[in-house]
Amino acid sequence: MDDKLLQVLHKVEQLCEQNVEFATALKESLSVAPTEPNADSGFSSAIRLQHQRCRKKARAYYEKIEDDQLRQNLINDHAKMLWYKSIFEVGQYFVHVNYQVENMLNYYLAHTGFHDKVAATPTRYCKKLVITPKYAISIDVYSYAFDKNKGNSPVDPSRINSLWAKLLYWAVDTEQEEILEKFKTYLNAIVSVRNEVNHANSASQKQALKYWQDQEDGMQMAYVEAVIKQIRNNIIAL
Repeated sequence: MDDKLLQVLHKVEQLCEQNVEFATALKESLSVAPTEPNADSGFSSAIRLQHQRCRKKARAYYEKIEDDQLRQNLINDHAKMLWYKSIFEVGQYFVHVNYQVENMLNYYLAHTGFHDKVAATPTRYCKKLVITPKYAISIDVYSYAFDKNKGNSPVDPSRINSLWAKLLYWAVDTEQEEILEKFKTYLNAIVSVRNEVNHANSASQKQALKYWQDQEDGMQMAYVEAVIKQIRNNIIAL
């Protein structure tokens, strides 16, 4: 089905949930008796079918991930990512992109000797990324990997609050540092948009979407999905 039609179906489904009179009128216009317990409109059927398709694609995408819990989490978020992509809800799309990236990176750090490698050669995991002429990010993975307030004790990867630190470790460890340069604008968007959309208020969501719209090249989704694919392949190869 055409993506624009899916958007319309999604909006109609939301209206039906919010307005009983509208839902009843719609069912009557489609000759569906509202009192029948199993009655359903063609709109809801189409929405449900699209969800099923997204779920099927997600299962196939992550079928080679061996860890059961990781695989299930990734499938859930990938299916949601595909769904929001199909209806052009950019903010939620990036939220679920981020969840996949961070879950995979947490797993990668936990299974590749993260703390030992960073402690042995801390300067190897330091980098400055110039995102725009007016904005740069300095990343020192060691400062996130060890808690100086607790005698430099190792920090569990899942508790490291810098996605950039995890991305840098992964890129250096897999000898793919060029990915950070090539996709730095899009990677920064994954982090920034997700953080904004996760706020409950609509103002933050509007700010997140404006961030998307202001980016050069439109921040094509294919670029961030290429990063997901590469991290996934590295997890499979462990």
